[in-house]
Amino acid sequence: MAFSSRILLVDDEPFFRSVLKAFLKKIGFAIEEADNVDDALLKLRKFDPEIVLLDIVMPGKSGKEMLEATKKWKPACQVIMVTGMPSEETRTECLSKGAFAVIHKPVELEDLRATVLAAIEESRAVS
Repeated sequence: MAFSSRILLVDDEPFFRSVLKAFLKKIGFAIEEADNVDDALLKLRKFDPEIVLLDIVMPGKSGKEMLEATKKWKPACQVIMVTGMPSEETRTECLSKGAFAVIHKPVELEDLRATVLAAIEESRAVS
């Protein structure tokens, strides 16, 4: 099944980005990537994604800062937070700031597919 949706993939780990990018491109998504929040914020406006797949902990600005900026810029854009250090406190904070979901590393690719598809439906429902 092919999709016309755009996903901005933001993570400071090159291997993780390459695995997710290959998987998401294979199922038909257009992907843009960034390895830090400053770069991602520039690409956000140019690429205009429906979905941002966003690591929480990165050097410099955090994914939480990017989440807030994304939701202010385009509330319909769905942000899926990714973390290697899951905690209920982090999950609750991200969801309260507007994240669609919080998923944990290592990411199960089929779970990621289901989450992304649900986020796209939500994005289109609120646009």
